[in-house]
Amino acid sequence: MPDQNQSEEARKAIQDAMAEHPTSERPTQLHLFDPDDIDIVSRSERMAQECIEAGEPFFVLRAKDMFSVMAVHNYAKLVEEYGPLDVEFHGAVTDSAQEMREWQQANPQRVKYPD
Repeated sequence: MPDQNQSEEARKAIQDAMAEHPTSERPTQLHLFDPDDIDIVSRSERMAQECIEAGEPFFVLRAKDMFSVMAVHNYAKLVEEYGPLDVEFHGAVTDSAQEMREWQQANPQRVKYPD
């Protein structure tokens, strides 16, 4: 587990990288779905909706992206290394990576370089 200084250095590096790549204006009231019209709304859909409404940047990795499994595994390593480790969250991240890997194995013709 890293010490407080290492965690702060990592946070600073991430903030610096984000500052170097400013985002364009985003709509703040784009509605992808109406939660009242949908019986089951996934956590991912709710999070995307919240980000869009708040004008918060977010990034989506799809299983068809040949690098997605590696990216999610690397993210899980960062979560574990720079904790505090939330076992439930870490498990959800690694489960997502496994689901993506299984989808890729079942659909190799659909896995491709990102576009």
